[in-house]
Amino acid sequence: MKTNPAKELPRATRLIKDAHDPQQTIFIEQQADVARVYAKLAQPFATIFITGALTGLRPGEIIALEWGDVDLEARRILMQRQVRHGRVGPTKNGKPRAVPFGPELGKILAEWKLATGGEGLLFKPLTPWRSRSRFIGDKKVRTALKDGFRACGLPAGLSWYGGSRHTWASQLVMNGGSLAVAQQVLGHSSVTVTQRYAHLRPDLFRPEDLLKVTVDLSRNEGEVIDLEAHRKAPRGTDVGLESVDRGESAGVST
Repeated sequence: MKTNPAKELPRATRLIKDAHDPQQTIFIEQQADVARVYAKLAQPFATIFITGALTGLRPGEIIALEWGDVDLEARRILMQRQVRHGRVGPTKNGKPRAVPFGPELGKILAEWKLATGGEGLLFKPLTPWRSRSRFIGDKKVRTALKDGFRACGLPAGLSWYGGSRHTWASQLVMNGGSLAVAQQVLGHSSVTVTQRYAHLRPDLFRPEDLLKVTVDLSRNEGEVIDLEAHRKAPRGTDVGLESVDRGESAGVST
């Protein structure tokens, strides 16, 4: 069986560019629409969607979630595996990470735990007696979410990834969240990857922000340098700042 030799290299040395571009990915721009989609979806798709939209987990990470990974009291998920092509493996960067969540998702997950028994996978296969996989079907989730997005009048190109993980990251950045925090929660290998979301903050470098770093450049006499007089001074002339201010050495009348 043929394998990709690039997979044997450390991620830092790979010259393969990630095809995913946050600037081209459609996401849910209004937080109210996140709530509308959640209300429109049936279970387990509603909980699958809102888990991604409120934590930023990858679709494969959501599918792999087990109740042992979820600490409802501390409101934290220990993300340590993902499902790809029906097989379970490590997270994308190979490292586990702690993902926090708020009280809203905490209540939803607590109710879901009571409804499902709270053991094993959070989201079990819908028809386990027919499926060879022990995980919920990726295609079924994508179809259900696409139908939900359409029913809420959201763009046709909105995907599971865009509607959940990308929505979480975009909302965090647009509401003033730190890119460094986003990197840790999203599990990006470097902050360079996360910085691709910075375009969502057009006010990140507002002119008024530059005024927060100020230096007093005024002279004792309250005068400023006359740059025009300085430019007109003959070459080789030693024009001091005091004389330039007064326009003396340059032959400029005051």
